Amino acid sequence: MIKTILEAESGYQWIDIISPSDKDLRELIRQYKMPSAAVKDCMSAFHTPKVEPIGEWTYFIVRYYDLYCEDEADTIQEITKKAAIFVNKDYILTIHKTGQPSLAQLANEWRNGSHTRYESTTHFTYKLLDMLLKTYEVGMNQASERLDVYEKEVFREMKDSSIFERLYQLKRRGSVFKRMLYLTKELIQTYMRYSKDYPLAHHNIEFVDSLYYRVDELHENANNLINLRLSLASHRTNEIMGILTIFSVFFLPLTFIVGVYGMNFKSMPELKSPHGYLIVWVVMITMVASIYIWFKKKGWV
Repeated sequence: MIKTILEAESGYQWIDIISPSDKDLRELIRQYKMPSAAVKDCMSAFHTPKVEPIGEWTYFIVRYYDLYCEDEADTIQEITKKAAIFVNKDYILTIHKTGQPSLAQLANEWRNGSHTRYESTTHFTYKLLDMLLKTYEVGMNQASERLDVYEKEVFREMKDSSIFERLYQLKRRGSVFKRMLYLTKELIQTYMRYSKDYPLAHHNIEFVDSLYYRVDELHENANNLINLRLSLASHRTNEIMGILTIFSVFFLPLTFIVGVYGMNFKSMPELKSPHGYLIVWVVMITMVASIYIWFKKKGWV
């Protein structure tokens, strides 16, 4: 366990805990009189954002964007990581399994005196939420850059079907962002109902709304590119079928003529004609030329 304790001038403490063991969690419960069920439950990887008052504590589960997730990641657990926050009037405890750059940055700012701007644990909690929300902005920027690349690839080589999978993964990522932002906004609004009002809380709501608008646009654009690629593939298939149809129209009458004169009947007067071979060639060439001229007038070739 890595434990960092920072104390504000107004008297409260921020305790940041990374990768605690079961023994560490039991010690935290004993030392800070924390709700044992919530502390043990907070280490589960499958929680979604929520806030819950438990006695003198307020218990948060927050999910933030994993800056190091794989490009192929498309589930909540793969794209985001979880942090638990426990708040009362004297302490803020943040518990997470791995280091988080935003929290490390906030700790450095705290040591440089920024904590004087946050008069209470409630005020500082809104700052924590703000820093974790900003990770989604990084994720949105990365996703937007990928979308620009895919937009150019959509019109390239049609044989590359992997573009469908990559666009779908990006669309799924947008869906995860939308769900997490929606739940985080609900979390903040719920906390605002039973805590002191701060301008930073309203800033958080506005920031979530702006991110939600961006991710909704990303999700829609990814979906539009998928539909466009499908339309282009369908158009390409129709073009190929059109070419094959034209070839079949040219060869259908020729096949008929060859089939007729390929029959082994004894009485076929044309076969005895000295000019029969030439006549058949003239007829076939004339038919092909006539079909071509007709197609040309119709604009089909």
